[in-house]
Amino acid sequence: MTSHRMRRALWAVLLLLALLMLAVYLGFFRSSSVGADVEQPLSVDDMRQLLPRGREMAAAADCFGCHSTPQGPLAAGGVAIGTPFGTLHSTNITPDPVHGIGRYTRADFHRALRDGVARDGRNLYPAMPYVFLHRITPGDADALYAYLQTIPPLAVPNQPNTGVYVLPVRGAMNFWNLLNFPKREGIEGLAAPPAGGHWR
Repeated sequence: MTSHRMRRALWAVLLLLALLMLAVYLGFFRSSSVGADVEQPLSVDDMRQLLPRGREMAAAADCFGCHSTPQGPLAAGGVAIGTPFGTLHSTNITPDPVHGIGRYTRADFHRALRDGVARDGRNLYPAMPYVFLHRITPGDADALYAYLQTIPPLAVPNQPNTGVYVLPVRGAMNFWNLLNFPKREGIEGLAAPPAGGHWR
């Protein structure tokens, strides 16, 4: 009888662990660096005033270095990022509404930049350096958004990833984020990558 109760208790623990892991995988414990105030769109005047700062932000973060191939169009993506599990390709960050970020709202952009969550709710892989970018101020994120919305839109499709990244593993990033994401609080200015690191 005691052995039977122990087996039942073990199965109960395993079930709870499985449910906990499923909850993490589905994003129930996903936190955010983004405040509710960014749901309010920027005005045309705001966008115009933010442009110079946004240009500086794009240069400081080397956005175009990671999102432009050497011989390709500016910000249209396609840069191959090799990993032990396959190859990731940087994405189109021009304001094209189909292949780029043209349909991203201010809040969508903040969540992608600072939380690593795409407009459709998918987790982004940390080749997009949101682990560091979550530390920029909301104002700096606004400036970068305003600037990127002014560059020429390019209808260049994103290249497919390879290896394990073709499988439905984006939910697993929720486990990675729980273990690796530093404390989510803003600081003044753009966060630097780790020593010897890159914005990729």
